[in-house]
Amino acid sequence: MYGLRFKLSAVFLGMLFLMLVILNTYPVIITQSQIVNAKKNDMQDKVSLLSATLASLPELSADKISPVIEILDLDSANGRFIITDTSAEVIYDSARISYLGAKIAVLPDIVKALSGYDVFRSNYKDGVFYSRAAAPIISSDGLRGAIYYYDKDLTEGAFLRQTQNDVRKMSLATVLLGALGVASFSVVFGKRINGLLNGIRYMREGEYSHVIGMKGKDELSEVAKEFNELSSRLQKTEEVRREFVANASHELRTPLASIKLLADSIIEAKKINVKKLREFLTDISDETDRLTRITEHLLILTRIDSSAAGEFKSVDLKSVVEKTVQNLEILAEQYNVKIYTECSGGCFISADPDGAYQIVSNLLENAIKYNRGDNSHVIIRLYLNEDDVFLHVIDNGVGIPEEDRTRIFERFYRVDKAHSRETGGTGLGLSIVKQWVESFGGSIQVESVLNKGTTFIIRFPGVKKSGASI
Repeated sequence: MYGLRFKLSAVFLGMLFLMLVILNTYPVIITQSQIVNAKKNDMQDKVSLLSATLASLPELSADKISPVIEILDLDSANGRFIITDTSAEVIYDSARISYLGAKIAVLPDIVKALSGYDVFRSNYKDGVFYSRAAAPIISSDGLRGAIYYYDKDLTEGAFLRQTQNDVRKMSLATVLLGALGVASFSVVFGKRINGLLNGIRYMREGEYSHVIGMKGKDELSEVAKEFNELSSRLQKTEEVRREFVANASHELRTPLASIKLLADSIIEAKKINVKKLREFLTDISDETDRLTRITEHLLILTRIDSSAAGEFKSVDLKSVVEKTVQNLEILAEQYNVKIYTECSGGCFISADPDGAYQIVSNLLENAIKYNRGDNSHVIIRLYLNEDDVFLHVIDNGVGIPEEDRTRIFERFYRVDKAHSRETGGTGLGLSIVKQWVESFGGSIQVESVLNKGTTFIIRFPGVKKSGASI
């Protein structure tokens, strides 16, 4: 199984190889093509000029052709002109040698020229350009012969060879630099990847405090940054979880210890009257109820944590308030608290119906239980403001000390622990309220004045009755 570094290095080297192939072929091909085109134009111009000049001569003969070539400056050490008549018989040869020992130049290019075609071809071999051009000699009387021009160019061949050598040197330098770059990249990239892998291993082992130190502004740095943020969140979550487990264990241990103590007292008592036994059993029942409430609240918190927005539906908050007030009227009478409602219609929110009821119920129950008892009242105000639904729960009770206001939504936190035990509080009610509110996309804030009262203000995104957003 090949590592990521190997794969990336292989891809890079493959691209480098492809680039070198292109670098070693394309410039040479282009240079060769330019040389051939230039040679074609030059040789065809010379052949055309010579053909037009010879066509004006009264007759074609070596003694008349030679001065023309000298005048036109067409004589070259690397070039050779062969001029034939219409029968391909050589009239003039600038090399001053008979062609293959014969006077008939039966060359394909001459045959084509005698058929009335212009001809050019060139090839490169062993550092030399070999080029041929041919053209017919046509006067007003018709075809008079053919011109064959052969050129052996060492200069352009040397230039092309030098170009090839220069490209090879550049390729070699590129290979060396590319190999060095791949090696450097592999080392640096490997260290960065190993840093991420080590961080993941630390996280897997539960060391959420581990931080990946990675500088830069590339994608790996962004991954490291996101990893560190995730690690920080997991660390906070783990701390909250441990604190929650510790608090839950403590809260569960207390009623269990009381039940155990009361039960042992009954068991160990040799003689116990019915009245005393009833008191013990009543206390056991109360502690069992308290244990049940704590367990139910813990289950509610678990349900909130696992709930999804897709499970919510449109809820009429006014109906929820009316139902809650009706259910808590007896409790309000026991505490001598009057409940007033100021609820507008059309206040629909996307929520879990049970969750919406728990929000209103917990806030109203707290407002009743933590009131003063003299001229005590609770006001529930519900209204729609633009696209948002607002719920206010206002009491004129004992209030919340300023130092406690930032912590009242923490799980198991109680402002007045003694009073909470008397009223059956678990320290989870406001935590449940806050989590339900936030799961519905809302927000909650508290305003309180000590010994004058407390106001909870909740904002929900409003929806139409069908469930669509307003």
